[in-house]
Amino acid sequence: MDCRIALVQFAPVLGDKDANRVKINSLLNEINDVDVILFPELSNSGYNFNSQYQANGAAEEIDKSPLVFDLIEYAQVNDVAIAIGFAEKQNDKLYNSALWITPMGVEAVYRKLHLFARENLYFCKGDKPAPIVTWKGTRLGLMICYDWTFPEMWQLMAHSDVDVVCHLCNLVMPYAQEMVKTYAFSNHYYVAQINRIGTEADLTFTGKSSIISPTSEILCKASASETEIIVANIDKSMVRDKQLNPYNNKHWDTRNDFFELEWKDAIRQREDLKVEKRALRRYIRSYWNSLSKMEIIKQSETLLAKLERRPWFANAQNVLLFWSLSDEVYTHEFIRKYADKKNIYLPVMQGEDLIIAKYNSDAELSKDNKFGVYEPSLEEVVSVNQLDLILVPGLAFDIHGGRLGRGKGFYDRLLSSDTPMKVGLALPFQMVYSVPMEQHDQRLDKVLY
Repeated sequence: MDCRIALVQFAPVLGDKDANRVKINSLLNEINDVDVILFPELSNSGYNFNSQYQANGAAEEIDKSPLVFDLIEYAQVNDVAIAIGFAEKQNDKLYNSALWITPMGVEAVYRKLHLFARENLYFCKGDKPAPIVTWKGTRLGLMICYDWTFPEMWQLMAHSDVDVVCHLCNLVMPYAQEMVKTYAFSNHYYVAQINRIGTEADLTFTGKSSIISPTSEILCKASASETEIIVANIDKSMVRDKQLNPYNNKHWDTRNDFFELEWKDAIRQREDLKVEKRALRRYIRSYWNSLSKMEIIKQSETLLAKLERRPWFANAQNVLLFWSLSDEVYTHEFIRKYADKKNIYLPVMQGEDLIIAKYNSDAELSKDNKFGVYEPSLEEVVSVNQLDLILVPGLAFDIHGGRLGRGKGFYDRLLSSDTPMKVGLALPFQMVYSVPMEQHDQRLDKVLY
């Protein structure tokens, strides 16, 4: 689940794009074994221009920039992604931009929305929301320097389910390095803040680049004035687990009935995920429909035999299972087999939640609910924390614990608890490379297939 990020803190030469190209390539040669590399704001040009003429001369067109060609080649050879601050020239306009470069080329361009001080003399304001990009399963948001003073930017990233906010800076005020710790904690993601060093005329840049965890821990930090490359591992599972304690979840606690962001891009990205989920559900269901009941039972028996050999199942006394539907791993005989050996529980839908009730026999099962699911009576009910193991159904899974359910959220609400162990049961065709995950979706500890 880790993503390894390198921050390259240095001092670009004002107005000398050739010297900056040489320096950037030299610094890249010092980096090994990372997934993402971040460079500061305006790395190709320097920052503190004294005229429009100087700014024009330092800016570059993306598709004609030798530096961009170098970075694409480096990304291809080393299988990395690079975010770099870039003085962009397009026709007769200049933008303070961030480029997202992968082995496929320049995949995203963010033009700074909030211009600071004399930037307003030379650059045009950005014309699109900050992009959210994905690299090797990690979701990253791009932000440039003065953007940090606007809480909406940070909230947009949270509502877009980022793992890491990549903050490319030329900071001169002394506040941001401390403030980002608060944003990382309040929004429950990592912040990788890459700043520059050095002095240009009346401005001295404050360095101290750092990577901050969702608990506001400083994972690595550079000095205020030295050229440095710092590296840290990002644990994506730490971001995606929104449960703070048995009573609080960073997603479910959000009072959207009182606060609502109207950022169209965040809404669009959530809708894109919903489209992906619907397509994956259709694909998996079509596969289920191609199988006979005997084939499903045979594959299920093979899977459940694996389950019986796992020590964590053998040692579990209180187990939540599921009375399978026609498109789930067949569990009926398995439940009957273990009903007198363990305490077997089944879920009961009540309102928006799943109640955990004891299974004693088929005779007490009924399907008096709108989904037609067989459920036991509520005579013996336990809380989730009294279980030793939860065995979870789903339509699709991935090896990182991603799960695609039916879209009603019952299991996601149940699985938000830290305990007990949560394991998905999947037939081989239910395993996919990556399940599209929204902020409220809960990952499993394991998937058995």
